[in-house]
Parts: sequence; structure tokens; C-alpha cells
Amino acid sequence: MCLLVFMCSLFMGMIGFSIANAQPQKISRVLPLCQAASAMDPGCFATVDFDAQAAADHLGTKNLAYWVEGTTLRIAARGNGDLTPDLCCTFQDRMQPLVGAPQGLWGLQYNLPYIDESILNLSLLVDMRAVESLDYRGPKAPVATRMEALKGRTETIEIDSRNLGQKRNVTIYTPPSPPPRDGYPVVYMADNSVDAFAPIVERLIVDGLIRPVLLVGMDNGGAARGREYLPGLDQAVYERHEAFVTDEVMPLAETRFHASREATERMTYGYSNGANWALSFGLKHHDLFDQVSAFAVAGSPTQNYGFAAAQGQTLYLGAGAYDYFNRQTAAFCKQARQAGLTCHYLTIYSGHDPAMWEQGLIGALEGAFPAISKP
Repeated sequence: MCLLVFMCSLFMGMIGFSIANAQPQKISRVLPLCQAASAMDPGCFATVDFDAQAAADHLGTKNLAYWVEGTTLRIAARGNGDLTPDLCCTFQDRMQPLVGAPQGLWGLQYNLPYIDESILNLSLLVDMRAVESLDYRGPKAPVATRMEALKGRTETIEIDSRNLGQKRNVTIYTPPSPPPRDGYPVVYMADNSVDAFAPIVERLIVDGLIRPVLLVGMDNGGAARGREYLPGLDQAVYERHEAFVTDEVMPLAETRFHASREATERMTYGYSNGANWALSFGLKHHDLFDQVSAFAVAGSPTQNYGFAAAQGQTLYLGAGAYDYFNRQTAAFCKQARQAGLTCHYLTIYSGHDPAMWEQGLIGALEGAFPAISKP
């Protein structure tokens, strides 16, 4: 059971497809892990077989260290007194005391047959506070290439929102090429990650993989983020945010930045709680959005998204293969297909982390807005 999903989201802020292979496809299997349906289940977790001396050798003066031998990942940590440290965020487990070790030395071990294709975030939490973080990227893991310097531009606008009753920033990325006659295809993004994603998206444009796309990122509500993004948690707050997007953000993007007004040229995007918003909001407004992209959909696994009412939409859903929300998100994709929608499930060997958000966006954009071939 995932005990640290909330910390995981703070630390960053059944069907499978490896996005490294480009165009999304329908595949009716789970990405194989380690005889487990999820990394949170027994199967990846292995018995620690190293001693205190090996841990100390790898740690040196650090608080966290890992080493890889074949398909085995070993992790050593130095704790703080009697407090048992936790591992976050790709894997979310309590560290195990090393047998016969001095107090304060801890370890974990995983058997990962696909570690060469994996992207892992290993963060040490003591008393639920991040102490140290390390990242691992396997030699065969996908990489999101970026522009070193944007040819397009980003602009942040502060909206004094009548619906939210407060000021909220919106950031827009405009690609370098002139807008088409009917406006740019546009992605409306939860959690305003435009500055992080714009160099990746522009690389796709420059490399001729997608059409020029406008990105519209909206700051979240901070402490109110969950209530704005999760329908039913606080319906009044959710609906005020909904009106903010439809009545204030979208008209701004269309009148000042040449965003398309056509549903076929619009997409929602989000991850974690933001994925719940992208999915629920996009499906509810199926007359406005033909495409929905949502990765690691948080919230209740029994949530009713109203798939049957949203005929004709194409969904790009997914989660990291090691993510606690992988099975839940895949189940939503299955429900969408059963309701007659087209749903592509996109996944890589990662956890609840930015690597999946980047690769998910790449796969969704390549599927929804591919470059137009010249005759």
C-alpha cells in the first residue's frame, strides 16, 4: 500500500506501451515488471543481502547510496537516531535495519529485470522530510530531448479572476512559426509546467514530429489544489475553477495568442491530481476537447468519469510502470474503451515522477497533432 503518495507529489511539487517507440498503440498487456502487477506489490522487493560494511563503503559520508549489479538494485541509507527512514518516490517503502549493523544504518533491495530501461527517483525521507535524493537512468531509458534556447517565446499573465476571487498566473508558450488560419492546436495544462515542457515541445516541432502547438499552463491553487482538481471533494471550488478555465483562460488564449477554437485542435493535460482534472474536465466538456491526456490519475479508483457521454474523444492515459496509480489509470482506460472511446495507454519504467509526465506529453502530442506530411 502506498503510504507516501502525498509526500511523493510534494517532492516533485493491464495495458502498456513504451513511449520510446513513438506513436501510441493499443496493447492489451501490462509492462512486465518483476512478477508483480505493481512495484508496490511483492515481487520487486527482495531480501537485503548486504551487510553494514558494504553499506558503509558505498555511503562514505553521504546519507543515501545505491549500486546496481545485474538486475539487482541495492540501496543503503544512514538514518537519524531511532527514526526509521522511508524511501520515496519511485518506490515507497520503509527502510530495513541491517542485521548486526550499528544503529542508524539501513537498507533496501529490489529485483528489477528491466532496470536498464528504468528511470528511478530514490529519495530518503526521515520523519517525512526529504534528506537526500538520487536519480538513476538506465542506458536504455527514453530521453526527452530539449531545445537549448527557445525560438518561440513564453509569457506569464496574471489574471484577476472573477470566478476564483483571486489573482492567478497563466503561462503561454507560443511556437516560432506564424499561427495557422484557424489558430494553433492548443494544450490546456494543469500545474503550469509550461517553462519545463516548452523546450521539449519545441524540439518536437523543430524536428518535424508534431505541428506547432500552443501550451497554456495554469497555476494551481496551492493548498486548494486538490479541491480544484478532484470533482466531488469540494464541488463548489471545483466548479469555480472550471469556470475560470472556460470563461477566462480559454478566451484569453484564443483572442490574444491565436489558440484554436476547434475541439479537434484542443487537448487537456495533467498529472497526479492534475490528471484527475484533465480527465474529468475534458470528458465533461467533450464538446470543447476532442483529446484528453492524463498521467497517473489520482483520486478514487471508483470515480465515475462519465465515459459513455463523451463519444468521439481520444484519450491518452498512462502512468509509470512502478507507479502506485498504474493499475488504477489502466482500469480507467479500459472503462473508456468499453464505453466506445479510443484510449491509448502510455507507460515507461518509471514511478510517480516528471520522467513519465514528459514522455506522456510527447506520446500524446505525437498521436494527437502529428506533423502534416508534405506532398
